[in-house]
Amino acid sequence: MGLKVTNNAFGTLNASINSSATTIVLVAGQGARFPTLSAGDYFYATLIDTSNNLEIVKCTARSTDTLTVVRAQDSTTARAYATNDRFELRPTAVMFTETIDKADAALPKAGGTMTGQLKVVTSGSISNSPTDASQQVTDNIKLVIPNNSTRRIYSLGDTGSNYQLNSTGGAAIAFIRDSAGSDELAFETHFGGNWHREQMRIDKYGRMTRPYQPMFFAYRSGDGNVTSETDLSCDTADVNVGGHYSTSTFRFTAPVAGTYSFTYECMNNQSNPGSSTCFFLKNGAKYHYYHIVNSHPSSSSSTVIMTLAAGDYINCTAANIHWNGGSIYKYPTFCGFLIG
Repeated sequence: MGLKVTNNAFGTLNASINSSATTIVLVAGQGARFPTLSAGDYFYATLIDTSNNLEIVKCTARSTDTLTVVRAQDSTTARAYATNDRFELRPTAVMFTETIDKADAALPKAGGTMTGQLKVVTSGSISNSPTDASQQVTDNIKLVIPNNSTRRIYSLGDTGSNYQLNSTGGAAIAFIRDSAGSDELAFETHFGGNWHREQMRIDKYGRMTRPYQPMFFAYRSGDGNVTSETDLSCDTADVNVGGHYSTSTFRFTAPVAGTYSFTYECMNNQSNPGSSTCFFLKNGAKYHYYHIVNSHPSSSSSTVIMTLAAGDYINCTAANIHWNGGSIYKYPTFCGFLIG
């Protein structure tokens, strides 16, 4: 409904008209060259006489070769025209002005509101970069992520000077769906020019996991003898997400700053009465210890929650302090994970 156009439509008058006529009849068969009009439709055309006098008219209805028109449009003057004078659909200023005005009213260049669904975006971005709260998105935005290959839909944070993702900065969050048949949605973040993948995953039941959360569980497969301060040498790791626990140095090194939880457990198997002490060490310094009295056997376990900087390391040691013959510790375990 509205303005109609077609390419290179032209005709000639079948009969003369005066300056007030609102009906124009074209030579038989020529009306079909012009747009078909439904209720509310119209097109602009130009009348031209043999002296090249011009008048723009607005055609509001067409029945075969008979046209209903509004005269003297777009600052032109109505005049009389003779049989065989020309009637043509030409580009006119009013056509372009109406087209631009209506497009701007429907979706202004700035400050407008788009309603309905945006069906498909094959590339590029949908941007919302408000300069004040009144311009922010206030309703739901529905984004459908295809499952046939990796796709990323992300929202950018303000880098300070503009809204963009660049090689040196820019913060973003993204949801991706990795592969066909996957029922999980992965959550990514972007800092310092790199994507940091899968901080969180959400499955179809709404359960959330953190598959790349730093964590480890390590143990020693046999006995160890303690006569002085000795590492709980847990040389086997069943779980070691990110590889931050070393089975050779028996240390966990924090990959990022945060709050961590650590637990150790071991059994003192010395048959003679005595006591032992186990320590958590942070960067080589004693952080926390647990004292046990040997009652053949006894077990020692402790949990600490501590704040670490990136690069800090944690390990555990055991020491016999009241039995010169030494103590035997069996099957120690050491585990930890990033809380947040």
